Amino acid sequence: MPTRDGIESIAKDLFSFLAGRFPVCCRSDEFVFFPQALPLVPDWSLWDDFSPESVQGTILTLGFFKARVGKFLSDSQEPENGDRETALLLAWVMDVLQEQLEHVRAHCLQPTFYLTQAGVGLVQAIETGNPAFFRDRLRGLPEFLERSFSFLEGMPEVFLRRGV
Repeated sequence: MPTRDGIESIAKDLFSFLAGRFPVCCRSDEFVFFPQALPLVPDWSLWDDFSPESVQGTILTLGFFKARVGKFLSDSQEPENGDRETALLLAWVMDVLQEQLEHVRAHCLQPTFYLTQAGVGLVQAIETGNPAFFRDRLRGLPEFLERSFSFLEGMPEVFLRRGV
């Protein structure tokens, strides 16, 4: 029977992966479909990566993690207190995030999604109280915005006007 560390290990691996790929979204409650997760060693020069390759890789990796959770649930005859609920909640978090990335696709349709990330990311760095972190984050902002706006496609007029 899997130990309590089994589901906790899956969650730790998942949150570490997501915090590395999406450091701004995972550090903020502004992006409600991302779990709040912090990298062990933050790199303030990094911004979230919503490139098509990154998003597709994230969707595939979520499938891998969902399979791990499914295996945990199927192998657990009598999971320890709360482990089943934790596993089900973790699966739900991954389903919501996958739906947002694959079907809702705000990262492809809403320029305000990136503008919000820019504001939130700078505030996160300022709140550390370390000017070097803010400078690191600020240095990467132009490239982040340029790269991110290149991922936008088929924006509805209302989102385009709001973004401008």
